[in-house]
Amino acid sequence: TPNMRVCTTLAIVWVAAATLAASAVADNPVGYSVLDVDSYDHVASGPKGASKLYSIKSQAYTDSPPQLLVLEGSRSNMGYDYGYLLAGAIKESYNNLLDSMIGKKWFTPIVKGAMAVLCDWQWHSFLSKHVPADFLAEIQGVHDGAKAAGIHEAGAYVTRAIVLANFPGDLPHLLYVVEDEIKSVQGEGVAVPTGVIEALDILKTHATDMQAHWTTFQCSMFAIWGDRTVDGDLYSCRNLDWAANTGINKHKIAVVYKPDGGAHSHATFGFAALYGALSGMSSKGLSVHEANLEQKLITFRGFPWVLRLRYIMEQAASLSEAQAIWEATNNTVGFNHMVTSASDIGSGKAAMVFETREAYTAYFEDDDGREASAESPDKSGEETHIGAPMKHALWRTNHGYDPQIRKTFMDPQSPTCNSVFRYYLIHNTFQYYDQSNMRVGHLEAINATSIVGNKGKDFFHCNKENFPHASNILSVMTQPGAGFAWVAWEDGSGDSWGPAACQAYLKLDLNKFW
Repeated sequence: TPNMRVCTTLAIVWVAAATLAASAVADNPVGYSVLDVDSYDHVASGPKGASKLYSIKSQAYTDSPPQLLVLEGSRSNMGYDYGYLLAGAIKESYNNLLDSMIGKKWFTPIVKGAMAVLCDWQWHSFLSKHVPADFLAEIQGVHDGAKAAGIHEAGAYVTRAIVLANFPGDLPHLLYVVEDEIKSVQGEGVAVPTGVIEALDILKTHATDMQAHWTTFQCSMFAIWGDRTVDGDLYSCRNLDWAANTGINKHKIAVVYKPDGGAHSHATFGFAALYGALSGMSSKGLSVHEANLEQKLITFRGFPWVLRLRYIMEQAASLSEAQAIWEATNNTVGFNHMVTSASDIGSGKAAMVFETREAYTAYFEDDDGREASAESPDKSGEETHIGAPMKHALWRTNHGYDPQIRKTFMDPQSPTCNSVFRYYLIHNTFQYYDQSNMRVGHLEAINATSIVGNKGKDFFHCNKENFPHASNILSVMTQPGAGFAWVAWEDGSGDSWGPAACQAYLKLDLNKFW
C-alpha cells in the first residue's frame, strides 16, 4: 500500500540515528565531494536581449556538465530566451521523465496522452488562473522562443511539468487528487470534458503497472543560524528525493532571473523542463524550500508552488514580507515549505516553515511548542514523541506538527516512519555539532545536507549497491546572506547512475550574476 511505502520501518530506527549521524560527521565517510567551479564558459546568447547561457566547468559532471542560464529583460523576452536556448533540452527532459515514470511499455504513448490531457485541464482550468500575469508572459515567451527554435510544444511541456510538480508524490494519491477535483467541479454543476474522464480511466487501468516506476517524494529541508553557526550566518538545505535515473539530469541547470521592473534578482536550481523553483535563493538573502505533505483536503485552485516560491523570492526581502505574500495567495495540495531570510538573523528568527493544505497554513519558527509536544503511537500503542525542535534551527521532512494538519494527513506518523526517521537524522546531526562544541560552517552544513539525501538503504554511505533504491536527484545547500549555493545533481544513467548527495557539491557564487 502507499502507506507502507512512505513509512516502511527501517532496519536502523531513529533511536540509533544519533550514533550513526555522529560517526558520519566525525569521519566524513559519506562519499560526496565539495568543489569550486573552474569556469563559466559562454555557450550562447539569447536572441531577445541580454540573456546568456554558460556551461559550468569543474572536475565533476564531465559527461553532462550543468549549465547556468542568466535571463535578463522583459518577462516575455526572458521566457523567449529560455525557450529558444533550451528548446531541445525541454522536449527531451519532459519525454524522458514521462517515459521513465510510466515505464516503457506498449501502453506508454496512451498513458502519456492521458497525462497530457489531465495536466492541460488542471493548468488551463485551475492553476493558471492563480498565476500572475508576469509569469504567464514568461511562459508564453517560452512557447514562442522554442517554436522559433523548431520545437512547437515546449510551452505545453513546461506547464505540464509545473502541474506534475504540484501533484502529490505517490501515484494513488495523485489519482485521488484528480478524482476529488472532478467531483468538486461536478458538484458545482460544471461539466467536466469527456476527454478528462477518459484520461483518468486510462491512468486507473494502468496504475498497477505504472506503480513500479513511480517513486514517492521523500524530501527534506533545514535552516541553521545564530549561535549554532560560524559568525552567526544562515545556512539552509533542500533535498529533492523523487523520480531518479529518468534522464532529466542530462540537462542540469541553474537559472538566474533578472526581470525588468524592480523585482529582485533570484536563482533556481534544477532541470531544464522543470520551470520554476524546485529550490532557490534571492539577491535579498532569501532561500525557498519544499517537501511533500500528503493531505486529504486539497484543491488545484491555487498558486502552483514552483512559481509561488519564485514569486516570494522576487517580491520579498524578509520573512514578514514572505508570509504576507503567502497569505495573499491560495494553497493547493499539501506541502511543507520553508523560507529563510538572512536579513532576519538579528531578530533571532531567520526561518519559517509553512505546513499547508487547502485553505489552511500553519506557520512555524524555531523551537515551537507544537512540535515539541507532538506524539504518535508506536507499535505497542504507546504514545511517543516525534518532535524535537531546537533554538536557531528549523527543519522538516514529509510530515507535519500542527494539530489541524496532522488530522488530515494521509500517511502514518509512527515513530518508526521513514519521514520521522529522516527528521531525527537532521536533529541528531545538529545535536552532535552542539555537543561537540562545533560551530556549523559551510562544510558542516553540506555534510548534514548530504546525510539526509536518499542514497538507498544506507543514508550514511554512498554505496553503489544501494543506488537502485536511491531517489535523491537534487541536493542544495545555500548561504543566502553571502550569495553562495553549493549544488549537487544526480549524475550518470542506467547502471552508472548515482544520487545527487553522492556527487560533487559545486560552489556557485551568484554575486557574479545578480
